[in-house]
Amino acid sequence: MRVAQRAVDPQMWDRINGDAWARLTWTPWDVLAEASELVIVASETLPELVRTGGYHAALVESGAAANDIDLANQQEALSRLSMGTKQAAKLRRLNVRLIVTEQVLNDGVGDSRVMADQLEHLEELGELPGFELRIVDGDVGPYFGMGVSFTVMRFVEKRFDDVVLLHTLHGGNTWLESAVERAPYERVLVALRDVVRTEELSLLWLNEASLRLRDPARRLQLVTDHARS
Repeated sequence: MRVAQRAVDPQMWDRINGDAWARLTWTPWDVLAEASELVIVASETLPELVRTGGYHAALVESGAAANDIDLANQQEALSRLSMGTKQAAKLRRLNVRLIVTEQVLNDGVGDSRVMADQLEHLEELGELPGFELRIVDGDVGPYFGMGVSFTVMRFVEKRFDDVVLLHTLHGGNTWLESAVERAPYERVLVALRDVVRTEELSLLWLNEASLRLRDPARRLQLVTDHARS
């Protein structure tokens, strides 16, 4: 109940109760339920929101993830991505912009089938009206914020400020709410504009990458074509 009360008006709740207790009880899913937009920068692994079961299971097996995926919350959030214009006018559609590095998509999480399924899942999400995928070009040099992963959560209600979510090594979460704390991460988003592929080229990259994993002969042909060009 207290988490729900804080989600309604976090600033007022913190002024009355103090913010230390409230921050400790937040979960990403609690805040996501109130958010209207997520900007996710992934430079380590793909976020739980877009993971397939196989991809997440491989992370758990390797020790890179501690808990099973929360399928109920994941599916509820994904359903908000698929709302059409008429539905979005009445309900709160979730818009997600996922910025992911080529390294994350090239890293071998599980076997080639697991990664192929994951890439195809991202392609399917790319067809939803509320989802945008942008891949950081692997040929670019260093840029501000390189190697940093975080999520910016934005809200329609003007009384809600943006929140930056950082996942810590021990499995907890750090929430950055003040403008000063959020400023470096906003700078990262600005810097990324110059190093990401367009949405169309990002989806093309995904398609070719999944084909390489599914079809070794196709992979050889793509390598040959690239060498000729």
